[in-house]
Amino acid sequence: MGDLLRRRWRRILIVVIIVAVLGGLIFGPVAVKVFGTLAGLFAILAIIISGNDGGGGINPHQYQSGATGGGGAGGI
Repeated sequence: MGDLLRRRWRRILIVVIIVAVLGGLIFGPVAVKVFGTLAGLFAILAIIISGNDGGGGINPHQYQSGATGGGGAGGI
């Protein structure tokens, strides 16, 4: 009786492992694509909602040499 029960649990364990591996191989890439797409859409939506407030970007006027002429790196 004990040997039969042990073989049954071993068979169940093997089937569970096989199903888990096959499920991971099949549904894993699908889940990655779905969550990646949702993350991309969320990022685009966040950019659109935040708008362009001018903060955090590169200021093109930061390193100009000014009205005195001069050259070089001016302002660094």
